[in-house]
This record gives sequence, structure tokens and C-alpha cells, in this order.
Amino acid sequence: MGAKRILIGLVCLVSMVFMVGGVSLAQFVPNTDYDFGGETVTLCSWNAGIPSRFQPGGAGEGLIEQAEALFNCKIEFQSAGWMEYDNFLLTRYMAGDATNDIWQVASGAGYWPLIAKGALLPLDEVLGDAFYERLHPLDRWKAEAGAYKGQRYLMTAAIDIPEEAIVAHPGWYLQFYNKTMIEEAGAEDPYELWLNGEYDWDAYSEIMRKVTMDTNGDGTVDQWGMSTDLFSFRSRLWIHANGGCEAKTDENGRAVFALDDGDAARVALEQLRTWQHVDKTMQPPGAADPLQEFIGGRIAFFTNHGWDYWGVMDNADFEWGILPLPKGPNVDEIQYLSEWGGYALPASAKQPEALMALFVFLYRGDDEAVLADAEGWNNLWASERDYVVANAMLKGFRGNVPGVLTDNSVTAGTCLEIQRAISWEQRAFSEVVAEYKPVLQGLLDDLFGQ
Repeated sequence: MGAKRILIGLVCLVSMVFMVGGVSLAQFVPNTDYDFGGETVTLCSWNAGIPSRFQPGGAGEGLIEQAEALFNCKIEFQSAGWMEYDNFLLTRYMAGDATNDIWQVASGAGYWPLIAKGALLPLDEVLGDAFYERLHPLDRWKAEAGAYKGQRYLMTAAIDIPEEAIVAHPGWYLQFYNKTMIEEAGAEDPYELWLNGEYDWDAYSEIMRKVTMDTNGDGTVDQWGMSTDLFSFRSRLWIHANGGCEAKTDENGRAVFALDDGDAARVALEQLRTWQHVDKTMQPPGAADPLQEFIGGRIAFFTNHGWDYWGVMDNADFEWGILPLPKGPNVDEIQYLSEWGGYALPASAKQPEALMALFVFLYRGDDEAVLADAEGWNNLWASERDYVVANAMLKGFRGNVPGVLTDNSVTAGTCLEIQRAISWEQRAFSEVVAEYKPVLQGLLDDLFGQ
């Protein structure tokens, strides 16, 4: 199992986007002809410690020492908690301590506030379109998700990756399902439904109704279809699975409220309400962590980041598998939802091209190493079914990144209030929108300086 985790660091980067500053990367050739003059280069993240990639047995074992010698620098890693991360980076930037920094970023970890404060280096001006042709379509779509007013800020070491090395990994929003529980309840196999193009919300609802029951005869339901998704970010995943979103960028580049753009969001939030209050197939509030409820065999479906894959693999004592969220009634095909993030440079970066070259050296590796990592990922899946699903998600991704504009410390709480008011409190969609639309729009305007 250790080998599985060692690979995570590389794939987080290889799967995530993007670009760099300094020279035009349309002609960028990674090299080591840069000299930091003995200064310290700091890689910042919300994950504490040295990444597993660089530890003994990792794919990048020994690379830190090599990079320090080749680039004449000292490499260190600093971190801060998820909720404090944007302030941590901003403090480094304002104090003048970020000139040799490389920052890990994500939409929920301060990315947009940092852009609004001018703390990130816009990189699009130094990139030609040819650079994007060197990326897998998955990365190009994610690059667009992180763009603002025509400027791109994200970078990746994953340039010119061999086609055979572009493999699926759990960097998605996945739905884990308890195959054993579903079979014992006499419900249809969701994997077979998915294969046949029949995995939609109606089929999903029917499975949940069959598995929700009192298993010990004490008169109390103790097994449910799904975890309570009304009080966390998971509720927004159903909005996106049905083709809706909380906010979008309009034709003028302005971030605007979008829950009332069509009826996709309304249908999704009212469906969550039905599962909780009418069908009662959603686990009541107050349960333990959903991952533990799933591993404990108390719920049939659990939706979360794909990084829970190893937790399930290590601890579930029943047959299980993964799927995308089922197809909503407002879309023509299943929406494959991906996590979003990458790396960026501070606006104060002294040598952006040197930082990128160092970054590529640490994380890209040669083709032989990349192919070896890809082979390792192909061998990590717990079942052939999971391998098939994961690769279908890779091929079917079309740029749907949930909460890309609203998953941040400024607006996330208000979005959750809206979703909770409709799905849990059972208030009318139109009433809630009328109350919250000006509030969320005001937050978006303040965040982006509109």
C-alpha cells in the first residue's frame, strides 16, 4: 500500500495543469542552466512536510539534492492549514518573502482572493498557443477553469507527456457504491446500468429505495441509500451533475450568480430534498463521517473526492466499486466532475523561468520515469470495473469543475446556505433565490473587484 501513496504526489501534478512565466513556453525546453546564487526556493502547500514523491522509495527520491546542486539553491517546503492558506501566502507576498516561491493552489484554498489582490503572476502573456498543444485536453480544460479576464495563472510540469502515459487516476469526484449491499437488496447493479447508458437519477433512486431498510428488526431504519449531502460541498456536485452551477463568467468576463440560469439547479436541489424528506433514503443528519459510514456498511453510496479511494480499499470488507454521479434529467449525458488545482508563481517572482525549470526538473522526470509511473497507476485499481470507469471518466471529461468560482472562503458559506435552505429547510427555490441572489452577487463583486 505504501507504493500506492508514493505515487500520489506525482499524479497530483501530472494530472493538474499548466504553465509558466518568463520566456515563451511555445519554445520552452526544460534545462538546468539557471543559478539561484545559493538562495532558498520555497515550495508552499497545504500538505505539511516533504512530499512522498521525494522520500525514500518515491519516484523522485534524490531529486531534491540533485536540483540543489544543479540550480545552486536550497529547497525547502512550507505549509499552512487549508483555511489559513491564502493568508499564509499573502503574508509571504506582502513581506517580500515570496520572490523564490512556488505555490500550490486550488479554488478552495485562496486562489481567487490571491488573484483579486494581485498576488499571482499572470502567465498568459508569455505563452503561445503552441504550449497548450503540448498538454493533454484534460489539462487544457482545467487551464481555462483557472483563467481570469483572459489571463492564465496556473502551471504544470506535465508538458509533452507521452500519450501512453496519460492514464486515469482518482483525481475526480467519485461515487463509491457497496456492491454487496445492493445485490443483497435485490437492486440492479449500478455498474451494469452505467455500462448500458441507463444510470440516471430515476435508476439511482430505485436502488436507494430498495437498500434503505431496518436490518435487525428493531423497528428503526439502520441502512440507507446515501450519506447526508445537504450540509457540505457535496450538494453542489448534484447541481453540476445536472448541468447547473452557482456562478459563471458572463460574456463580459464578469462573475455572476447562475443558480437561476435555467432550472438545472432547482431540479437538483429539489431532488436532494426528495431523497431526504420524501423517500427518506438519505441518512439523517448527525451521522459520523460519511467515509466511515460507507466503510461501516451503513450506506450504499458515498460521494467524495477520489482521494478516499485508498481509505475504502484499505478498510472495506465488502465488494465495492466506483462510478461517476448518475445522469441528471437536464443533461444528455453523464457529467464527469473533476477536482481542480495546480501550481502558480507569486507576482513578485524574481526568476519565473528559472522557477519553472526547477519545477519541471523536480516533477516531470524523463519519459522512462513517466511511463513507469503510468504503469504503476494502471496496476493500482482494486478491480477491472474501477479501471474501466476511471478511464471512461478520463476520456469523457469536458471541463466540468464544480464550484470553480465559488469554492473559496469568501463565497462558499453563502452557497451552502442557499443549498441548505432549499433542500433541508424545504423553502421554495424562487424565494431563496430572491433572498440570496443579491448577497452572493455582492460577494462575487467584492471578491473580483467588479
